[in-house]
Amino acid sequence: MICKSCGAEYDNACIRCPYCETENSEAMGKWKKGILQNYDREAAGIRKEMENYPQKTAEKQTKKIVFIVGLLAIIGIFLTFLFIMFGKLSVRIQYKQEQAHLNRLEELYQEEKYQEIDEYIRKNDLFGRNYQKYVQVVNINKAIEGMDADLEKIQMIAAENFSMEEKIVQCDYWMNDVLYQAGYVLRTSREYADDQFFLENEQVLKKFYVDCVKKLVEWGYTEDEISQITQWDEDIEKKDLVQKLVVLFLEND
Repeated sequence: MICKSCGAEYDNACIRCPYCETENSEAMGKWKKGILQNYDREAAGIRKEMENYPQKTAEKQTKKIVFIVGLLAIIGIFLTFLFIMFGKLSVRIQYKQEQAHLNRLEELYQEEKYQEIDEYIRKNDLFGRNYQKYVQVVNINKAIEGMDADLEKIQMIAAENFSMEEKIVQCDYWMNDVLYQAGYVLRTSREYADDQFFLENEQVLKKFYVDCVKKLVEWGYTEDEISQITQWDEDIEKKDLVQKLVVLFLEND
């Protein structure tokens, strides 16, 4: 359901927009109709039983019916009022909680504390549409951290007293993963930046992309090779791409 007043998207079953509280006439009508149908069924059942009673008894039963129906109507109105008030209160509480989360995430975002953003998002299960600005940045930052961790392992192995053959064998997985993570950073940051949603994180995404390209260029990769890394999959030949890391981190160590 798209709200006619504020344009927000919400569940068709909601009788009011949870953001601006504009009434969803279709859902409200169905809800009221359901209540009236329940009243009608109750009244029909009671009328059927009355047909077997004498007239005097029927009059008493009629009075009871009127009383019961009136009482049910009052209860229904009261419950409707409580439902609406509870809904408003729930929306307000949810809105305040959401704003508190967004304010905290924005603070961490401005301070470039992406790891803390990741921990905060997972702790509070914040993966909805309103938090995508931060989820996107976290996803790419994880890949960058993965690259850095892989490079540390490679450098540790390079510093060991192993033969060149042993170093290459031990570093093969980590070097492949470095390029895989680099491809993810390039591909995903570009996809996020070019999607139809303006989330005000485009500058950070662009920086991730540019920094990753600069690093690959510093390692000696050509434009065509960077394009291959961006499209990293099981079908491309990785040997020549990995060899550049071998030369950079092992043979020149």
